[in-house]
Amino acid sequence: MTDGILLPWQVQETRGTIFIMAHGRDEAFDGDDLRMMKVLAEFAAVGVRQQRQQKLLMERERTAAAAAIANDLAHEISNPLQSLTNILTLLPKDAAMGTPRQLGSRHRAICGDYQAW
Repeated sequence: MTDGILLPWQVQETRGTIFIMAHGRDEAFDGDDLRMMKVLAEFAAVGVRQQRQQKLLMERERTAAAAAIANDLAHEISNPLQSLTNILTLLPKDAAMGTPRQLGSRHRAICGDYQAW
């Protein structure tokens, strides 16, 4: 190895270094070499930045999916409860609750068959 150069790069708080070695030349690096090395360092920084953005995007997608599942679950629970609340509201205030079968018969008499809708 004749010579080497360290090229630092940084993406936000992450820093890195590219170490480039020259072999077998009297003049290790010229201006063109330096420009090429700077392009390589910038390319490494872009790669790190892209990986971070991809990770953030995946985390956001997972969070959105979890929120959608929670929303669907809440509706699945809420809809039957709302139906029961409506039934109890429609029952006469002085009516005795009776057995579950009697309550179901009253429900059908008051509300009709929701399934047919």
